Amino acid sequence: MAEFSPRTSITGSNAGSMEINLRIGVIGVGYVGLVTATCLAELGFIVTCYDTNQEKMRDLITGERCPIFEPRLQELIQKNLENLHFTDEPAKCIGWSDIIFICVGTPSSENGSVNMAYVISACDLVNKYAKNAGKVIVMKSTVPVGTYKYLKEYIGNNSYVYNPEFLREGLAVHDFMHPDRVVVGCTDEKGANTMVGIYKNFKNVMYVDVASAEVIKYASNAMLATRIAFMNEIAQLCNNIGANVLEVSRGVGSDNRIGPSFLIPGPGYGGSCFPKDTRALCYTMKKAGIESPIIESVIRSNESHKSYMFNFVRDAITTFKDKKVAVLGLAFKADTDDTRDSASLHLIDKLALDGAKVFVHDPLASHPMVNTYAIEEALENADVVFVMTEWEMYKEYPLHKHVKQGAIVADCRNLFNRKKIESTGLKYFGMGR
Repeated sequence: MAEFSPRTSITGSNAGSMEINLRIGVIGVGYVGLVTATCLAELGFIVTCYDTNQEKMRDLITGERCPIFEPRLQELIQKNLENLHFTDEPAKCIGWSDIIFICVGTPSSENGSVNMAYVISACDLVNKYAKNAGKVIVMKSTVPVGTYKYLKEYIGNNSYVYNPEFLREGLAVHDFMHPDRVVVGCTDEKGANTMVGIYKNFKNVMYVDVASAEVIKYASNAMLATRIAFMNEIAQLCNNIGANVLEVSRGVGSDNRIGPSFLIPGPGYGGSCFPKDTRALCYTMKKAGIESPIIESVIRSNESHKSYMFNFVRDAITTFKDKKVAVLGLAFKADTDDTRDSASLHLIDKLALDGAKVFVHDPLASHPMVNTYAIEEALENADVVFVMTEWEMYKEYPLHKHVKQGAIVADCRNLFNRKKIESTGLKYFGMGR
């Protein structure tokens, strides 16, 4: 059989002819699944969601609360309740739908490989309720290269599509509705034409083979992680020689061949994607017998950089023992409550081991192993303040009214004006400034 070619197979008269009342099922209503389902409902499709987490489903079915924080998401859920449905019965989601989006988690294993347990469970449900139903199965979860071959036995005569997500936490709704590009990896003409019907009003939709789509997802995140790690290393150099990394970033990013995105230094990347996906890409390449020195060095660089500001400040004060340290920000970035692989958690562990009295504040995020406080309580008489998350509320906060006179402000996000901070009698340590 000739290899399927999306470029030539979606140009027929039936391409994109699907009606707007196409019924869509979504398995998994975590971050990606709930944003995907809600935005598809906003586009006019009828969507039914299922998840094994009974507490989460109960909240969504009763409308008590949105289980994740994402700007505009709660508003859009309420707006689209006529098209957006939730069920705790998989048959009602899978059997009823024409298209099934799989949006379950793919966490990292200790060796860097992807834990496919949730994907397999979702595919088991497809196998049980729709193995030979001729549906279109759309994989949104980030899965390793070669996953389609692995899942063939579960798919039956259903069409398979890999449609990776490129959602930034805090901007996920915007990114879904106004994407830079949409990548669709297809295995047959039915799947390709169905996705044309879903994305017919979107610009820059790329139809490729499934393996290429899988690589695009991992390569994109690895490239962005590389830019962050690179600029964090440059920030350390700027601190050493007295340069300003913000000016360096502006100068480098003004080159059209490079561009300004992801050239802002910080405490080290975290979250649900970059750490997991860089490790998974290294594992995949190693399994294929290919060396990956660049990606491996990015991972090492990021892990090392998470300790940089801790070491920088400790060198100035000798020890954190018995010092009160305020950590502002627990989430790995602003506008999310996600603390996965957050640099703040790494910092808090090191401070505690060095004997510091640690007080943490975040306006939204929490963690079962970390006590959080009101911002005034966290700052009161602090010897050192680490600014770890770029929350808007921190930018103009009068730190000098709460902390000790002469306290150190370790601005890991470069939120503050150095002269303004120093004019209040505080010591300013910036990231590359």
